[in-house]
Order: sequence, then C-alpha cells, then structure tokens
Amino acid sequence: MAVLSKKAMNFAYGMGAAVVIIGALFKITHLEFGFITGNLMLTIGLVVEAGIFALSAFEPVENDLDWTLVYPELANGEAKAKTKKTETPSDAQGLLSQKLDAMLKEAKIDGELMASLGNSIKNFEGAAKSISPTVDAMAGQKKYAEEMSTAAAQMEALNGLYKVQLESADRNAQANKEIAENAAKLKEQMQSIKLSIVALFLASASFAQVKDAKIETAKATQAPVDATVTPAAAPKQSAIKWDKEIHDFGDIPKGVPATYEFTFTNNTKETILITNVKPACGCTAANYTKTPIKPGEKGMVAATFNAASVAPFQKSVTVMTNEGGVENVKTLSFKGKVIDTAAPATDKKVEIKS
Repeated sequence: MAVLSKKAMNFAYGMGAAVVIIGALFKITHLEFGFITGNLMLTIGLVVEAGIFALSAFEPVENDLDWTLVYPELANGEAKAKTKKTETPSDAQGLLSQKLDAMLKEAKIDGELMASLGNSIKNFEGAAKSISPTVDAMAGQKKYAEEMSTAAAQMEALNGLYKVQLESADRNAQANKEIAENAAKLKEQMQSIKLSIVALFLASASFAQVKDAKIETAKATQAPVDATVTPAAAPKQSAIKWDKEIHDFGDIPKGVPATYEFTFTNNTKETILITNVKPACGCTAANYTKTPIKPGEKGMVAATFNAASVAPFQKSVTVMTNEGGVENVKTLSFKGKVIDTAAPATDKKVEIKS
C-alpha cells in the first residue's frame, strides 16, 4: 500500500522543485532577509527535494497490462494460424449460375425482354443524336444571352460616362457664359475709366492754360508798376545783340513739342556767361549755352513748348547774364496756336532754328 496517494505525491514533487528554485534564486542574486540567506534557502530546498525523492522510493509499481488477452498474436511473438474453408472452382461457378438464374426468374427477365431492351437502347441512341443539334442551339443561345448581358452592361456604363460628359459640358458652358458677362462688364468699366481719364486730362489742360494766361496777365500788369516804384532795383537790360527776340510758331499739332533756338552775338569787350534761364510756366522747357562766351562769339537759348492743349498760346523765357559784373536780364517770347490734327502723339519734335 502506498504511503501517499498519487495526487499527493505529484503535489510534493512540484512544491519541492519550487523550494529548490527559490533557494537557487537567493543564492545567485545574493538576497538576504535577516537570517534568511541564499545558502540557507538553497540548503532547505535541497533537503526537501531529497526527502521527497526518498519518499518516492516507497511508491508501489503499477502492474503492466497483458495485451496478449486482446491481441493473441502477441503471445510468444507468433500469430495463430487461421483455418480456411476450401472451395473448388466448379462449385463456385455452379453456385453463381444458380443464383443468377434465380434472380432473372424473380425479375421476369427473358429473351424477349432483353431484345426489347436492345431496341429501346438503339431508339434512345437515335433520339440522342437528333437532340444533339438542339443542345448545340441551346448552348449557342446561352452564349448569345451572355454576350447580350455583357453588351447591356457596357451600354449602361457608356450611358453613365456620356451623362458625366454632358454635365461637364453644361458646367463649362455656364462658366463660359459667366466669363463672357464678366468680360462685357470689364469692358464697360474700362470704357468708363477711359472716358474719366480723358475728361480729367482735358480739365487739367484747361486749368493749366487758364493758369498760364493768368500768370502772363499778372506779369504784364505788374511789370510797369515795379519799374516805376523801384527803378533803381530793376535789373539792367542786356547789351548783347539778339538775332530775334520774338518768334511765331504758327499752327502746330497737339501733343508734338515745338522748339526754337534764340541766338545772340557777344558785342561787348568782355567774356559773358548765361547764369540762368527761367521759363514763364511749366509748359515750357529751356536749354542754353553753359560755357563762357567770348567777345564776337555766339550763344543760344532753346525754348521748347509741349503743345499739350488745343488753344492759342504766348509764352516767354527770361535770360540772365553777367555783363560787366552786373546781372542783366532779357525776355524772349514766342507764340502760336495748337491745333488738333487727330494724329497720335509721338516723340517727334518740331524744331525751328533761327
């Protein structure tokens, strides 16, 4: 009789192995909890395992099963011979024929029935041959139906694609319509802006013309007053001889600047210098000889009128020279009429020399 049951022995084996593993863990990692050290735990685990193995020595050995009772062939390693019933071929053939005759008799199968069966098979063969074209036709019809189904699916997909393209074309047409409307609105706005710019330009030109006329009038009215009030302070008139002091441009086209050069000869016995030239308004630009002019030599003052406004004009430039160490003044004037020739403005200048 066993000291412990098999279940208790398995429990003891497992717990003993666990104690040994814990003792080995304490030993390897050098863990210590007071008096509990790795050596103590390993010793306890090994003692417990030794006790369990000693206890297993008293466990009884189970009896082996006798498989020869189930498989007799295993007895002494040899199989027992089986006895067979011997039959002669003639007996077997006679028995088979008797059984077959009995079966045919019971089924009432005779020669006529067999002949009828042969005829039926031949008729079935002919019917099968006649059905063959029908079968082929049915197969062709099935294939045709499948192809028609495929074509229908493709047509449906094509209709969907056509619908998408039609919607896209509608959207493009709507966008083009909006673009055309916006272009028309932009054209109207640009036309309005153009008209506004033309009106502003004409107003500015008219204002400048009126302003220039007022300035000329003011100078014409103030000059005698200044001469009478302070005759001693007025600049001395130049003694040099000018070839021409007044020039008439006549009719000049609008937008084409006109230039005239006033020339003079130094009749004095000293070298003179043009110190400054002042146009009467911003519509006139001036250029002059900037080098010293010796006695007997010539100098020039070029006046350029921009001809921006259609109207008669009369302008002047004031020339200052240092004759004899004293500042001398000479006023040169030009006039004309700006006409509208409907020709585009260019950088070409009307240049007239004396």
